[in-house]
Amino acid sequence: MASNLGGVRSSADIDPALAVERATVLVGPALILTTVVLACGLVVTVFSDLPSLRLFGWLSAFAMVATGGVNGRRGGVSRPSTS
Repeated sequence: MASNLGGVRSSADIDPALAVERATVLVGPALILTTVVLACGLVVTVFSDLPSLRLFGWLSAFAMVATGGVNGRRGGVSRPSTS
């Protein structure tokens, strides 16, 4: 018996590939925006007078953007062939 909690279906009712695709479409824009906002916040530390804090800002912002770009380019879910 599958319960319906607020329109959310149980895992038995939906194809896993479709569930991942829907989650990516719904959550993806929020992840990208959060990555951009955090990277911009870390870039502010680049203007510090302390060299170690300046380096931390560059490295942190670069790491945020680099990992955000990799996660965004991961692509779709491979679906099993139906042959």
